Amino acid sequence: MNLSWVNVSDLHLKLNEKYGKPDKDGINTRLKKKLSAINEAVNFALDKKVNFFFISGDVFDRINPPEALRRLFIESVYPIINSNIHLVILAGNHDTNGKEYSLSSEGYSTMFTLVKTPKMITEVNGNLSISDLDSSPGEKIALLPYMTSYSEYKDIECDVLIGHLHVEGATWGTSQLIPGNPLSLNNIPKAKYYELGHIHGHQWIKNNIQYVGSLVKEDFGEIDERKGFVYTEYTNGEVNTSFIEVFDNMFFIIKVDKDHDDISYYNLSEIMEGDIVKIVPFGSKEWIQSSITAISLKKMLLEKGAGFVSIEPVVEADTNISLESVYSIGDELKSPSIEDEICQYVKDKNNISMKETGIEIFNKVKSLQA
Repeated sequence: MNLSWVNVSDLHLKLNEKYGKPDKDGINTRLKKKLSAINEAVNFALDKKVNFFFISGDVFDRINPPEALRRLFIESVYPIINSNIHLVILAGNHDTNGKEYSLSSEGYSTMFTLVKTPKMITEVNGNLSISDLDSSPGEKIALLPYMTSYSEYKDIECDVLIGHLHVEGATWGTSQLIPGNPLSLNNIPKAKYYELGHIHGHQWIKNNIQYVGSLVKEDFGEIDERKGFVYTEYTNGEVNTSFIEVFDNMFFIIKVDKDHDDISYYNLSEIMEGDIVKIVPFGSKEWIQSSITAISLKKMLLEKGAGFVSIEPVVEADTNISLESVYSIGDELKSPSIEDEICQYVKDKNNISMKETGIEIFNKVKSLQA
């Protein structure tokens, strides 16, 4: 087989993106950034005239997203649908509960292939075909959606495996919750090359396992990560692959404490239009309540054109740790927001299913208090 493809992953689209705000059209600015990044990948695929455009799971952040969001997604990939490129979407853990699927409605069924069970790409009489994964001989590319177990397929051999799964050796940021335990390569189909979604950080494991990573940054846990998609050429059993970076706004953390309680201390020159900024006042409760530096910085940044600015104070007496040990420049930030505390709690309790319920309850209470 001779073919090529573009692979994007972990879009996690949602109408109310945390680090965005409604623009003049009423569309969340961070969502627009994600759609713009999809357009970059789509245009690249069209230019290269690839055979497949893969999305390796988690198109949306939850099952059954609003129809308006589905339409925005379809619009972003429609140039692929309207071309000779085959759009293939693997179900991720955010796309399904095993019974329902985010993109399984009849209106979309003819636009792309939605992979709900393990499939394979083979060449039949000179034509590429997608069918159920089996152990038949010959070249094949396995397609694995998110599943809790692949044991019945573990003895199958393939040339390439594209999937949404967590294998041993992968690393991820502090803000990402990964359900279940990592899979041993002995318990999934054997491949010469693996190209995977699910883990948000682009990375290689050994020399033949590549995680595509989320297309753009999801949160501050990914502050220093390169973001983009993967372009792969498969020729006579040989794989040649490249990571293509997309433009994404920068994420910045500004630490404010009583020793630097003056806006003139802070250099904001690196922060550009559209960038995401988190201001972290750190100190006693009394100082945080009396200081206006964080508020002044937020006003200046918004006037400068920052895409989103939040103020998330940390009360020193509640942490028993120093400012430097928690908020070093470049470190992954453990945010004190309620949403992140809920995430950490359910991670500690090993009950990921509680996460969305907890955040939903919190947001409901917050809306009633507004």
